[in-house]
Amino acid sequence: MVETVGDKNMPYFQINEKCNGCLSCVQNCPANALDYLDQGEKRKLLHNMTRCALCGNCWRVCPEGAVEFQHLLNGDWDDV
Repeated sequence: MVETVGDKNMPYFQINEKCNGCLSCVQNCPANALDYLDQGEKRKLLHNMTRCALCGNCWRVCPEGAVEFQHLLNGDWDDV
């Protein structure tokens, strides 16, 4: 099982149920904005928005189409 850490309603890096935990996104992030934590049978993906370069590389390299980076590409206004 793979899950993200933090608020799942955040309008940036999100993964869907297709994620198999392969870590392609983590290994190919040029800004080191992604990390992971294994806890028994669970793997958690960690995302640091302050490091994120918004390059979309995680989205492009994911073989499962599990990264939902399009939220960053929309350019919508967010409530704060």
